[in-house]
Amino acid sequence: TMDGYKTRYDSAAKMGKLSFTELIIEETGPQDALVFGRWTLQREADTPGGLFTLHFHKFDGQWLIVADHTSSNR
Repeated sequence: TMDGYKTRYDSAAKMGKLSFTELIIEETGPQDALVFGRWTLQREADTPGGLFTLHFHKFDGQWLIVADHTSSNR
């Protein structure tokens, strides 16, 4: 997966600039949280974007993503 990513996005121009807006963070328990928001990728040729939901869980004091659902508005 990483090799394919590096081949397709071998420059900053191809990679673009990723930004997040409309963030909503809901703690669902002392060790769990959901993050909802909108993502936008600014590139020279296009500007894809969409929505995402992340489930974070706290392991040994560190918040880690355990589930990710991302959709595209294309």
